Amino acid sequence: MVGYGATLYIEGKGFKPNLLLEYIPEDLRVEKVTEKGETINLSRSRTSLALESSILILNKINLTTNTEDIPKQNEAFIKFLEKQYSFIKKIGGEDISLWLYIYFSDEYVNTELFDKEQLKKLAIYDVSLPLTIIKMSKKKIKKLLILSTN
Repeated sequence: MVGYGATLYIEGKGFKPNLLLEYIPEDLRVEKVTEKGETINLSRSRTSLALESSILILNKINLTTNTEDIPKQNEAFIKFLEKQYSFIKKIGGEDISLWLYIYFSDEYVNTELFDKEQLKKLAIYDVSLPLTIIKMSKKKIKKLLILSTN
């Protein structure tokens, strides 16, 4: 079993993420907005002040085991960037990352996360693509799927 997910993370020292909220399309949702100087939890016992403002945006699909959903997930983020990239830069967005997550229970994973056209579009917007790959039991992946729909 393989689960796939992605989150769009935008940050900047002078970034004003709240100005972006009204432009989030229906197929995406805001998970968290952090303002510079806000107290953030690093762990149960440690906090720090945010050095930059940021926004974390999820796809409504969020986590899926259906490989046909991956292009839809990606396309939603790409369309958002196509429409809002100039505005993101104007309101101080400096770094844009599309975090990719793969959860798997088998011996290996073989998948295409982006087709050539999607990669070309992402390159235009200077998006980094961090990748997290986690091996876990099918039971845990199923639990993540349930949690991601709530």
